[in-house]
Amino acid sequence: IESVDELGSLSSEEVGEGDENVEVLGATIGASEDSDIQLTAVKISLENTDGAAAEEDFDKFADSVSVMFGDEEIASVDVDDMNEDNDVWSKTITLDSSAIILADEDEDLTIAVTALDNLDSADIDGDNWVITIEEVRYKDQTGQVFTDSTTGDLPSVSTDFSFDTFAGANDVEMSLSVSDDSPESSTLNV
Repeated sequence: IESVDELGSLSSEEVGEGDENVEVLGATIGASEDSDIQLTAVKISLENTDGAAAEEDFDKFADSVSVMFGDEEIASVDVDDMNEDNDVWSKTITLDSSAIILADEDEDLTIAVTALDNLDSADIDGDNWVITIEEVRYKDQTGQVFTDSTTGDLPSVSTDFSFDTFAGANDVEMSLSVSDDSPESSTLNV
């Protein structure tokens, strides 16, 4: 890996109830001019940093975490399969074989979250999740495998995101209007 640069376009994203594959973190990864590389795994961590009273169980917010390479999903992991240690959720996610970066080229790698369909309103009022790409594992064209946690922005490829109601995350508003065809008010006997 020649370079790793955080995608600034993903910052403070909101994941709504039931939303699928909402991209929350990304990096542009560049291969050196010497070799094509195949990304084989990425290690991520998540932590709710909103204070002592905040809900710290990521499985009460999310169903799965996916890794995207360009526009293609190359891996997905259920939150139930993630590791939790001292309120930090982490997982090394194995990627499929299509994550190839040609020599002297760049590709975007993004992390996406799928929310549960029913979030507790008390939990989403007190959440601020920090997600970090801690390591990227790859192999070069000779087959040698490397684990990188120091190139470019690694290990500080990190950003905040939060969960919200579907309406709040997607700017959905309800509006009512009266028209000339609206019926007169009346009492309905049942």
